[in-house]
This record gives sequence, C-alpha cells and structure tokens, in this order.
Amino acid sequence: MLIPTPDRLAILRYFFQEGVILAEKEFFKPKNIVLPKIQNIYVIKLMQSLVTRKYAKETFNWQVYYWTLTNEGIVYLREYLHLGDNVVPATQKATKPVQAFPDDQRRDRRDYRQRDDYRRTDYRKEAGDFKPTFNREGGPQRRPYSQ
Repeated sequence: MLIPTPDRLAILRYFFQEGVILAEKEFFKPKNIVLPKIQNIYVIKLMQSLVTRKYAKETFNWQVYYWTLTNEGIVYLREYLHLGDNVVPATQKATKPVQAFPDDQRRDRRDYRQRDDYRRTDYRKEAGDFKPTFNREGGPQRRPYSQ
C-alpha cells in the first residue's frame, strides 16, 4: 500500500520515540487512536510491513493491535530516520528505582494501641447461666417416642 511520506515518517518517529504503538482493528477508521491526524489503515499496513521484516513484534488482543519495537527494528529506524546512536526508545530507557520513603523523611510510627482495645480483659464478661447444648447428629432434635 502506498502511504504518503509525511504520514510514514510521523508513524515511524512516534514508534521509535515510544517503542510501542497501537491501532484498533477498524481498517476504515479515519483517525488512529495515538496519531489522530493519520488514518488507521496507514498505521496497520506500515506495522504489518515491519513485522514481516522482524523489526516489530505484534500482539492482538480485544480487537486492538499492539506493536513493540525489536532490537533489529531499533537499528533499522535509527538508519531510516537518521538518528544518532545515543537516541533510544522510551521503553529502552533505564529508570532509577523510586524509594517509597526516603531515609531523611521516614514517617513516624503511629500508635495503634487504640485498635486493640476490644481485646482488653476488663471488657470480657462471664457467660453466666447460658449453657447451649448441641445435637451431635445435626438437624432438629426429635422428642423421644412415647406410647
């Protein structure tokens, strides 16, 4: 399929920048979800071309195509888009782990003793005269047969 060059470049730039792209399985949809100025069929057909050349990996789920960039695809798109070796997709960038609580800003431990007040012994009461009996056989108790 012939895809206009500006649309092809926009799709490939976005795909390289993010490392992933998606499209609904509606070939005649006028707009793509991610790239609203580009027709959905252009994205689908261009990505099918990249999948056949092993530059992308395709996943299809719930009527939506998902494509991820492979290592060979990164090399190919760097050459095609004339990008340097230091430019990497967002999925390949290393992120430093986020600490839940920095050491200098640790939260003070709260006093949870109030939650355990129901376990105190002074609240416990004696059972009194209540002595329940249970039938071992289960079901309703039957009265003995009398003649």
